[in-house]
Amino acid sequence: MAELKKVEKVLNTTVLPIHQVEEDAVIVNVNGWRMRVYFDKGANKEFYSLGKEIEFKYYGDIDNPHEVKFEKIK
Repeated sequence: MAELKKVEKVLNTTVLPIHQVEEDAVIVNVNGWRMRVYFDKGANKEFYSLGKEIEFKYYGDIDNPHEVKFEKIK
């Protein structure tokens, strides 16, 4: 029987510029892929604007856009 491996999720941070601001998310570029990072309830959306660089928290490998899972913006 195959042994199951437990994979630990590690929360990482990165700084990315905002490419677009939507009503419920911002769009950032990760290695040529446009990705949405959603706002959490109660987030101050006026703080975020086009071109502004902010810190994002994520799980996975930032070099592989198919593997990245962003935390909601608080």
